[in-house]
Amino acid sequence: MMKKIMITAVAVLFMGALTASACDNTTKASVKADGEQVTMSGKLVCLGCTLAKTAGAKSSCKVDGCSHAIMTKDGSYINLLQNKESKTLLTGENGHNKPVTVTGVYFANANVIDVQTFAVDGGKDMSWCGGCKKMDACASR
Repeated sequence: MMKKIMITAVAVLFMGALTASACDNTTKASVKADGEQVTMSGKLVCLGCTLAKTAGAKSSCKVDGCSHAIMTKDGSYINLLQNKESKTLLTGENGHNKPVTVTGVYFANANVIDVQTFAVDGGKDMSWCGGCKKMDACASR
């Protein structure tokens, strides 16, 4: 009897390991490759404030300030890599809760986009200007 229980236990563990392995491979295979250039559209929202309102998250935006992300049509969030190109978007300057289109390099495993250009509310494309040392739509590129 004990031998039968041990064989059953080993079989269950083995099947569980195979199932977990198959799930891992499926998940990894369905993720886009990192470093792919994409253009994403959505709404620029403060991630902390939005999650506090919708899911009860403990946000410290009132103390530390807001940090924005792109909320897509399906309700998922794409984070913005923090750098000089994304600074205006991260703070929500002139774009809070407005439609935004961002082009950049997407890192799927981190769910982060490294911003190259963006347009808020159908406005002009903003990109890094070496002369002005900021993201803008000036002609002195």
